[in-house]
Amino acid sequence: DTLLECALLEMRPEDQTPLLQAASYGKSFDELYQRDKFVDVCKLLRTLNSVRTSDAGLPITFREFDALGVDRFLDRLLNRHQHLLAVRVAEYLGISPDRALVHWACCKVRLCRQGDEDRISEAIHSKLARFETVSYAQIANVAFQANNVKLAINLLDFEPRAYKQVPLLLQMKEDERALRKALESRDADLVYYVVLFLR
Repeated sequence: DTLLECALLEMRPEDQTPLLQAASYGKSFDELYQRDKFVDVCKLLRTLNSVRTSDAGLPITFREFDALGVDRFLDRLLNRHQHLLAVRVAEYLGISPDRALVHWACCKVRLCRQGDEDRISEAIHSKLARFETVSYAQIANVAFQANNVKLAINLLDFEPRAYKQVPLLLQMKEDERALRKALESRDADLVYYVVLFLR
């Protein structure tokens, strides 16, 4: 354990490697050693080393990472617009990459020019299609706040959950579309909500 802790405190991979090799050699003599800890430390070192490169430019120590926590660490990557790296780190550490994906999509939405709505919405959907838990309604709300109603409607068409589509459509004054989505969902509460809203 001491060797693993020392490896975590080192910043350079060439200094970490001999410590990890010694820890790996030592664990073979201890039958009660928890091998998961060694794997977790290697994952964490790999993550920290990947963000310390000149491309990402985030020279973070293990103690800083530990103090920040994974969520705030990912926020730092997102603030640097390192979306792909943030997604890969999240997946590698076994957490949902949804926040990184939504942040990326919202950046695309904010940069969208008039007339590019169809192209941007298709580009966003092509990247996010395999992630079923991503909220298109959240991205559409950003488009609506940026006064791009057409893009917001395009993005809402990709949202599979009607209960997330309908309130935003009503907020955008797309009453007929909201009622149609509510009826298509066959959710009585949602239909009742729309009818009460339209009164």
